[in-house]
Amino acid sequence: MLSAVFALSMIALYDAHNIILYVLTALSLISGVTVLLGKRIGVYATAFTLPVVIVVSVATLHYSINIVGVDPNSQTLAFNILLALYVILWFLAGLLVIDKRDLLK
Repeated sequence: MLSAVFALSMIALYDAHNIILYVLTALSLISGVTVLLGKRIGVYATAFTLPVVIVVSVATLHYSINIVGVDPNSQTLAFNILLALYVILWFLAGLLVIDKRDLLK
């Protein structure tokens, strides 16, 4: 759920017209809330959304680092750090899903 709120703030700062990011963030928020409530659909939504978000985030980070370099200016550096933090938060969400795997049965 924290990663969804974090993603909403990133979208608002950088690109307010990207519909795909809003859909991924909505799925993140729904899956975060439902996992915390202990619902089975939340575990399924997180298991579905997790690989997509991690691949998109890592690909964006890789592209950003290769195009402009690691530290060209403070704005790009902040974006790269935020994107790396977003991947870490989703990795932690994956660990939470592994912990809640008894709900998948």
